[in-house]
Parts: sequence; C-alpha cells; structure tokens
Amino acid sequence: MIHTFADDNDYIDLISDNTLTLEEMYNLKEEYQHIEQTLGVLSDRDHQLLYNKYLLGLSDKENAAKLAIKEANVRSYLTRARRRAMRVLADKGEN
Repeated sequence: MIHTFADDNDYIDLISDNTLTLEEMYNLKEEYQHIEQTLGVLSDRDHQLLYNKYLLGLSDKENAAKLAIKEANVRSYLTRARRRAMRVLADKGEN
C-alpha cells in the first residue's frame, strides 16, 4: 500500500516542532506535496522504500521487514530509487 498525504492533518502529524509559524507549516506542506508528486511516478517499491526511509525514518532492517525483502538488498534498492527520483526531479526542473 502506498502512503499518500490525503489529509492536511497528515502533514501536521509529521511535524514534531510545535513552534513552527503558520508560514513555515505552509512551506513544509508544499514540500511534502512536491515529494509526494515525485514519489507518485516511481514504482511502488521505490515509493515505499523512499517513504519509509526518509519520511518515517525506518532503518534498513525495519524497511526490509515492512516490504518483505532481504535486508542486504535494501541499500542497493534505495540507491536505485534515489537515482530514479533524482531523474524525475531533474526532468521536472527542465519543464
């Protein structure tokens, strides 16, 4: 299952610092939407790997368990997923 930020409150749950200004919260929300758009064009596995690693902060072991893949493969899968995500971002930057 791919996680999406369906509700604005999902963004707020990810913010641990309650002292953010309204403007900072808005900017953070936009950043998460941009990330979600980028992840949305990746494969399910790439999406989940990156989401688990960078948004949820899961370790390689936790990521492997959650996705039912070998822990030894997580690093190489993440490297490839990051490269593909960077290509998507670069392509968007050209448009």
